[in-house]
Amino acid sequence: MSSRDRHPRRAWLAVAAVAALLVVIGVLGAVGTGLVGRNASSSQGATKGGTLPRADAGWRWVSFRGVAVQVPQRWDYGFEPANPWCMYDDTSRVERAPYVAFDATNLAIAGVGCIGESPDHHPEEFGPAPARFWAPHLSFAVSSSRATEDGPLRFRGWTLTTKLVAGVPISLLTDEETASLTDRILDSARTFDTDDNGCDASSPVQAQEFVRPQPFDVAAVPRVDSIAICQYARGIPADAGALVGSRRLTGASASSVLEAIRAAPAGGGPDTPQTCLHSEAGRTAIDLRLDDGSGAHDLYVYFDSCIHNGFDDGTTVRELTSAACRPLFGDNVVLFEGSSRPFERCHG
Repeated sequence: MSSRDRHPRRAWLAVAAVAALLVVIGVLGAVGTGLVGRNASSSQGATKGGTLPRADAGWRWVSFRGVAVQVPQRWDYGFEPANPWCMYDDTSRVERAPYVAFDATNLAIAGVGCIGESPDHHPEEFGPAPARFWAPHLSFAVSSSRATEDGPLRFRGWTLTTKLVAGVPISLLTDEETASLTDRILDSARTFDTDDNGCDASSPVQAQEFVRPQPFDVAAVPRVDSIAICQYARGIPADAGALVGSRRLTGASASSVLEAIRAAPAGGGPDTPQTCLHSEAGRTAIDLRLDDGSGAHDLYVYFDSCIHNGFDDGTTVRELTSAACRPLFGDNVVLFEGSSRPFERCHG
């Protein structure tokens, strides 16, 4: 099992209950904007679209909302340190090796304010945490509200460089050992229609309302060669990239998930409609692309709301079972929050 097959690191995670039955995983990670440096240089030549080609040897693609970048294969996923940094004066609890930052848009943080500035007084673009918590990493952001200037931003041997590709800021924090990778990483940035796991940049499942896929009967699918697990932010316009996580299962792993979905009881759920406003449709959803070698079927998975949870093949909605749901999450396909009952089923 590779390092990227394990569950995401939880050193910075804390579980909180919201309204008694809403479960939220909080992490000391940047929320919403990520790290954005002073040079948001526009990438006019980066747009390519199409399907991502094979990554260079020893490298892999990472993507966010229709934009992809190559990073060294050994760069795992991790969490950016952020507020409240004053609660944790222990550098063993943060990432030390180079990493790719998880999308922090839906993460909660502890409600503790740190008085004053970070003790090393670094520029705010580097984030709130002191430099002793930093490690080289790549991060994506939904947008940047900060003014930008040309040129990278430097602080005590660290360099923060940002490139804007199709409206998505991509930030790279390097130290002296990783600085030589800056051009190779950022020059690889491009747009795509389909990523290397077989996930499209956008999907109907990203709609704010609950939608159903083109009908088929998953019980009649005898086998699969692969399953693309494609996680999308919801409430995003249909013409915009919303893919926030993707991974691909093959062989016995894919077969096991198919069998578990087929064995799940019809009827959907578990739901807890009494615990939330029904307008709260959930923040993300998954499009499972089942490929048997002759074609693919899309099956939608809703899992973080109090209503309409389940596996939907457009014909029947099946219940979220632990055997079918938990294997979907890993790498950058993550579950950070949800109503308590489906959360317990899907969170390993």
